[in-house]
Amino acid sequence: MHRLAQAAGALELSRRNANTRAKDAACGSAGMPGKPQPGEALDCDEFPMASTYEGAGRADYEGAEYKDEFSVRYISPVENQEAGRRLNAWYDNDRILNNDAFILVIGD
Repeated sequence: MHRLAQAAGALELSRRNANTRAKDAACGSAGMPGKPQPGEALDCDEFPMASTYEGAGRADYEGAEYKDEFSVRYISPVENQEAGRRLNAWYDNDRILNNDAFILVIGD
């Protein structure tokens, strides 16, 4: 994946917003399973993350072959926000700059 730093400029901010719009559209779709019940607090999270060039809005910038090349799921807002804090801390601590490549390993 490649870091998409919104502070890098207007194009990066626009692309980050496209990631969020595509994620929100998928989360609001009629067929989306696991939607929260009234009064239930859940975040709809996406992978690849909105902070990457490979995020949900990629098709808007790189072509239709990337349409729907992402996943979304409702999760605990506490867990989602903690994961976001940790990801941003890693970006900062390891100096992962705009368009820097990285590999995400899940599990041990």
